Amino acid sequence: MNIKILQLLYFYFVSIIFSSMIMSQTNHIDKSPGYNPLANGRALDSLYSDTSPLKPDYRNHKNIPEYDPSLMPLNYGFPNGRSTGVWTELNPKVPRVDYWGVYFINTDTGFACGVNGAIIKTTNSGDSWATLNSGITKTLKTIGSYDGSLIIAAGDSGIIITSTDLGETWQIISSSSNQNIWNIQMLTKRIGWLVGEGSTALKTTDGGNIWINQTTPLTGFAYWDVSFLDTLFGYISCNGGRILRTTDGGMNWDVKQAGDNYGLFTIELVTRTKAVALGFAGKHVYTSDGGDNWTFITFLGGSEPNNISFIDTLKGFAVGFGGCYETTNSGRNWNWRSDMVDGAGITFPAKNGIGYYVGKVLTIRKTTNAGIDWDKAIINDDFIDVFFTDDNTGWIVGQELYKSILYKTYDGGATILPVQNFPGENPSSVYFFDNLNGIVGAKDKIFKTSSGGINWEAQNISGYDSLLTGKVFKRFYFLDNGFGWAMNAGCVVKTTDNGNNWFIVFKLLNGTTLTGFNFTNEQIGWITSTSGLYYTTDGGVNWITQNRFQYYNLRDIYFNSNMHGMITCSDTLFYTVDGGTNWLVDNSVVNLGYARFSNEALNNIFLVGGRGYTYQSTNAGESWNEVIEIKNSGITFIRLNEVNKGYTIGLKGLVIKYYDEDLPVELTSFDASIKDENKIILRWSTTTETNNRGFTIESLKVDKLDGLQGWENVGFVDGAGTTTENHHYSFVDEGLTAGRYSYRLKQIDFDGTFEYSNTIVIEIASPTEFKLNQNFPNPFNPETKIEFQIPTTSNVNLTVFNVLGEKIREIVNEKLDAGYYGFVFNGENQSSGTYIYSLNSENYTASGKMILLK
Repeated sequence: MNIKILQLLYFYFVSIIFSSMIMSQTNHIDKSPGYNPLANGRALDSLYSDTSPLKPDYRNHKNIPEYDPSLMPLNYGFPNGRSTGVWTELNPKVPRVDYWGVYFINTDTGFACGVNGAIIKTTNSGDSWATLNSGITKTLKTIGSYDGSLIIAAGDSGIIITSTDLGETWQIISSSSNQNIWNIQMLTKRIGWLVGEGSTALKTTDGGNIWINQTTPLTGFAYWDVSFLDTLFGYISCNGGRILRTTDGGMNWDVKQAGDNYGLFTIELVTRTKAVALGFAGKHVYTSDGGDNWTFITFLGGSEPNNISFIDTLKGFAVGFGGCYETTNSGRNWNWRSDMVDGAGITFPAKNGIGYYVGKVLTIRKTTNAGIDWDKAIINDDFIDVFFTDDNTGWIVGQELYKSILYKTYDGGATILPVQNFPGENPSSVYFFDNLNGIVGAKDKIFKTSSGGINWEAQNISGYDSLLTGKVFKRFYFLDNGFGWAMNAGCVVKTTDNGNNWFIVFKLLNGTTLTGFNFTNEQIGWITSTSGLYYTTDGGVNWITQNRFQYYNLRDIYFNSNMHGMITCSDTLFYTVDGGTNWLVDNSVVNLGYARFSNEALNNIFLVGGRGYTYQSTNAGESWNEVIEIKNSGITFIRLNEVNKGYTIGLKGLVIKYYDEDLPVELTSFDASIKDENKIILRWSTTTETNNRGFTIESLKVDKLDGLQGWENVGFVDGAGTTTENHHYSFVDEGLTAGRYSYRLKQIDFDGTFEYSNTIVIEIASPTEFKLNQNFPNPFNPETKIEFQIPTTSNVNLTVFNVLGEKIREIVNEKLDAGYYGFVFNGENQSSGTYIYSLNSENYTASGKMILLK
């Protein structure tokens, strides 16, 4: 019987007095198919009680966060879309859903799986991820392999899929179970286990092609997790507080009662004698005698652990909904980690301190220091404001949990980095005049930079008092003459010198929240609030209440002239053509919710609704068309840089570029991959080309500390002129050092006009060992290239000798950073014969032979 999918948000768990526990109160929310937790806020869900034999009581139910299927990759180019522009996703370019399972083959290559059949893959230690086509829509709960030759993913309704080509293609495997599968463990290349609900214990002995359900003495219970020490000794954690133990590879099982009847959702063998299991409400049991006896330790209050992984026999982590925990004594005790967000699956693949965990709505976190810090492998903040000063440089404000973060991109949104030195608390809005000069609104303060974000200074706000404390500035609006305004929930402030000095022009502290504002010139302005509309005709000295909207919950306002304006109110769009004397309803716009206008660019306006609908007007609001391409994608705001260009942001890291102009070349793909450790292969395809002279390949290396280093022309590939046939292109960028690289194509017409493609990012990992490669070509005449790699900064000497040991040439003798290197040896002045090249550093010596053949 399938378990209904719910979202766990809140457990309240009362303290434990000695061995007694007061059971937590629960509420059941029955969700309709259209329920959207992101649109409706974080719902208070709890446990689902079921009287089936599978779950004898609610304490054995495993809670699953609900997902929004609209957060899968966007459906750009929808055939009925009525936007005139092209929408291109820049971030995150993978499904924004809940991820349940994570598995790494090695330190570089890993997979995560989750809701709606989502599988994503990384080949550079989590720095970037790509979407794989699983071919299914069922939730995948677990993914694993033994050595990478066969990847196995499994999930709801007994679905099992496998891949023999590292995820490029997937095949559905026949399963003897139709129950939800929760966890996998491959013990050898041929032997592995899958466990799930309905007493499902599937075993394979042929590497994962055939799975057979095993007979156990415990029926009518869900099997949540499996952990084997070797092919013989293992455990399965189950409903009802039961634990199955086998010592002969599953031929026979013992049933152990571990504490009370609360279900145990995850179990992990630490050594042959020590193991730990966690479950409902953080139930914690432990054995130190090989599973003969299980001791109840405590309840990890308010948490529901989903998965455990150990770095070594002492240190491990448990991730779950409601809290994550760390142990340093083999699982005997656990400490809450307040800095870790909820998780569903965790792994430490190489036991070298590098680990990953995944969770709700694109949560993917990585540690490189054994869990001391966990960083975002993919930024999944809810983005709330954006400002680009050119095609490459942009600023984005994101929110996660109860804080907000300021980000910057140097390469058009392909790489998004947090601004480490921003001094304000909770940045919420951003506006830039050029690449260097800009302002950011934060809690109680407005900050300005004149150095592109290197330095920040809080600006003076005259009249700002203690009654306004705690409010964040979340909107800016500027005219071209230095006049500007900023708004928080309680006041509007004004500047006449491009943000150097500010003073209050409107304040409202009667329980009303200010929601939007707009000025058409220095004198005339409008403010919306949750209780009405206000306007000024003297620059803010006096404000008049518009009686038409008294007590209305208004959300935003936009005037494109003194006479023509628009207001959003719940699901309604009002408009005026007489300066606000009369307001009419525009019935062509529906399902707005809490909507917000984009900034206008020569009559091109977007209206982003809170119910998944977005509308566009190209005639200053006289008529509107729904933008089908980005419907239900979770977007929150659109900012136009020019009439035909802008950027869209949204929930869970969404960044989209909008461009409205017919391009001379229709690119259908543009991607990159690593070859021979320090080469990058770029591949792109076109469906049509018009007067295409060719493509200049531009590269930018983004250092994680220093940021932008500058775009560089690295090559050119001829185009096909004018054609309606498909064409495929490639380019190899060689001799690269370790680091992150951005690439873009500059498509050039025969008349010299050009357009840039989207930017893609790829990273070359640092070498992990010293290595001297065979020279190439060999034999050679007169030149050959000698390549080597060093894992750490070292003093390096590369010298060429003849067969008598006489030095011919010292090619390099200097201190080099970790990376890949290649040097050319020219033998033009040498005679034919065999030569020896020798590489020496502090901790490494190697040599090779090469033949000069004239």
